Amino acid sequence: MGKHSSIIEKAKLVMLFALPFLIFLCIALWQIFHHETDVRAISNIEKQVQLSTHISSLVHELQKERGDSGIYLSSQGALFSDELLIQRHKTDNSYTRLNRFLTTFNYLEYPSQFIYLLEHSQLSLQSLDEIRNKISLSQMTAVEAIEYFTNVNRHFLNVIEEVAQNSPEPDLVFAIISYTNFLRGKELLGIERALLSHTFTQDYFEEGAYRQFMKLVTEQNVYHQRFLSLTKPELVNEFNGLNSDEQSRKVQKYRNIAHKNAENGHFGVNVKSWFNAISAKIDQFKILEDAITNDLTQTALQKKTESEVSLVRWRVFIFVLSLSTAIVGFWMVRRISLTFERRLEEYGMLFENSSAGMVVVHPINKKILFCNAAFASKLGYSKEALSCMSLSDLHPKTSIVDKGRCCDFTAPDSLKENGTTFIRQNGDVLLAEVTVFPMNIEGIMYMVASIKDITERQKVMNENLLLLGENKSLIQRNYVLQEAERRDIARELHDQLGQELVGIMLQADSLCQLSSKQDHQGVSLTASNIAKNIRSIISSTRDLTNKLRPVSLDQLGLESALCELIDAWSKLNKDTNFKFTLHNSLPDVHGQISICVYRIVQENLTNIGKHAKANDVSISLRYDECLTELNTPALTLLINDNGIGMSTNKEGSGMGVISMRERIQGLGGLFYLTSEPNNGVKIIAHIPVVVPLLVKDGVAG
Repeated sequence: MGKHSSIIEKAKLVMLFALPFLIFLCIALWQIFHHETDVRAISNIEKQVQLSTHISSLVHELQKERGDSGIYLSSQGALFSDELLIQRHKTDNSYTRLNRFLTTFNYLEYPSQFIYLLEHSQLSLQSLDEIRNKISLSQMTAVEAIEYFTNVNRHFLNVIEEVAQNSPEPDLVFAIISYTNFLRGKELLGIERALLSHTFTQDYFEEGAYRQFMKLVTEQNVYHQRFLSLTKPELVNEFNGLNSDEQSRKVQKYRNIAHKNAENGHFGVNVKSWFNAISAKIDQFKILEDAITNDLTQTALQKKTESEVSLVRWRVFIFVLSLSTAIVGFWMVRRISLTFERRLEEYGMLFENSSAGMVVVHPINKKILFCNAAFASKLGYSKEALSCMSLSDLHPKTSIVDKGRCCDFTAPDSLKENGTTFIRQNGDVLLAEVTVFPMNIEGIMYMVASIKDITERQKVMNENLLLLGENKSLIQRNYVLQEAERRDIARELHDQLGQELVGIMLQADSLCQLSSKQDHQGVSLTASNIAKNIRSIISSTRDLTNKLRPVSLDQLGLESALCELIDAWSKLNKDTNFKFTLHNSLPDVHGQISICVYRIVQENLTNIGKHAKANDVSISLRYDECLTELNTPALTLLINDNGIGMSTNKEGSGMGVISMRERIQGLGGLFYLTSEPNNGVKIIAHIPVVVPLLVKDGVAG
């Protein structure tokens, strides 16, 4: 077999060892990159959380200024003029602190949507000085002032809410969502303060104001419930304590007064007392807000620390593993020192005693270096004759198909289960299952193959595949004949029986008219009943016709037939929303394709109506000039519902599912059904528009 120099041999061994190591190293480096990305993302979230605290502080001051402005305008400047000036100063200070923090904010490191919301919220404050001037001069109404401050606060709260969308950590996402819901509820409480302050000042509810007040209270409760469902138990206890204290009872007392006198007004409420009571409650919420903010900041810091520790651990792990792998690899290369003669003798004894055909092939020139008696017997050659031959001498050379079933034995650890073709000495073909694995002799990788005769097995498999194909074709032909029979019956019922019944109905109507003129009440009533019964027969005949073969499918085409079918189901199931989408125009397709699509939709609507308990069903149909899955022009039908679903792990399926699958597979298409309990059912069908030969030869459906 020859020898290579020691350096070249070891270099080859190192290369064989280094490849999987490099693959693993790449995976490990990707993990490090992934953790570094997480660290950067969480660092950004930490910065956004800090920004959120500044924003929430500004929103709190704007809430106070909104309340003061509302009372000032409602009282035409008689109340809260001094308080308003002081509050404006507090708002300006809070806004200054926010702008100072934003100077340390690198906008390029954050998602575009977050930056857009942040800049949009800042733009909404540019007109603050103008609004304040109008308020001071009473040039705007209290409602307009309240609406302005509410819009500004909404923009800023949207920024905080967007932080949850950027977080890679589920714990942080829940904490931020909880925090946002609390702020939303607190903001609604501030709007309630401004609204009732304005109302109590006027001593009546303006048009629509009472409805807005009720909506504010309801939405507060919704946001608070969301907050309580996501936050920590200790914060839940603190919130519940605030909702049951003296300040909350005072606020509720004023709310009750507003409800009781909503229709006529005349509340008899001191506006300052109301304002002080609800402001005290808002201030208590501000204290809780600070506690939530502190908890959120600590959570973000903790997640950042955990990510950084994990990153360090991965780096240490990669270093230790790389060093260990290099040492082990060097030791393994040093250990490979058996001589060629000893290895060949060992392998020869092992191969000769094997009942499988074994052969050793040179990796470069494909020469047969060794074979056992079983290999020689299977090919009908002597071992001496095979030792003078190469692997290519045993493969056919005349057919591209045969060349595709040859084996060059150059791929180690490969298994050719579908069969490799060999030519026996007498010219017969041997189809063999080949397993290839490498054998290292003095640093050279020789290919060893074990062959197993599968000629008879492959013959049986081919016969089974042929029978399976014939069975599918017979099933599809059965569907074709069945649909043809239905179509003929439907045509007969529609063209003959239907027309005759119409004639009888017209005669009965005429008899009814004549008898009415002669005042023969009994005759008229009888004729009327005849006409009524015949109309019922006509309706029943039409329903039977559509069940056997939808007339609209032949007269109007697939699209109109589906629309008519889905519309009929919509009328029968008014609690279910049916949606049909046609993504593009359909080509003229074979009748069997149309009836296949129609029957699948019909079967699914029946199943949904009986079992699904769905309230939303979507059906879409699309034509692709070259569908990737089938490599041919095809229709793709997608049916989705949000019902109770079904288990796809049961032994077998319902006859409806089996029927749909056989219809589609018989046309050369693909059928997929996915479902989980309580998650609805999704059906995808790919149906080629080129009809199989057997279906074309049969009766058209």
